Amino acid sequence: MSIILERIPPIAALLKDAARDRRTLPYARLRALFGPLVPDRELYATLEAAGDTLANPRVAMYTALLATGMLGLPEAGFYVAYRGHRNVEFMSIAPGVVDPGKLTVEQRYRIAEAERARVYRHSDVTVESPARPPGDDWFPSTDRAAIGGST
Repeated sequence: MSIILERIPPIAALLKDAARDRRTLPYARLRALFGPLVPDRELYATLEAAGDTLANPRVAMYTALLATGMLGLPEAGFYVAYRGHRNVEFMSIAPGVVDPGKLTVEQRYRIAEAERARVYRHSDVTVESPARPPGDDWFPSTDRAAIGGST
């Protein structure tokens, strides 16, 4: 899986703007940053890396903002990641579902809406925060100082 590093900042900006405005990011707008020859797996890997600069996915999964297809829901890989980061919540929405590919449309909507709401709340408290490098855990500067980290 290849991440296209030079696309991370513009994608992070699109995600941040969408979150601030409480809207989604249409797939066509994301695809326009890559052109038709870049495989979807690279596009999605880069999207995930860009989202990770805005928040640790354990806090808020910015990839939930991607709207694909006629239903405007995130791509299939989002639901796999969601199950991994929010298994208890996943199971409360989709009891007994092991394979995220087996989710009903209603369950996919409920999961997407729950995570989008989480992203919007995260955006509200970090609206002026700079993007962070992928993998950096998100803590407000006061919390980081409280745990002995740098501010």
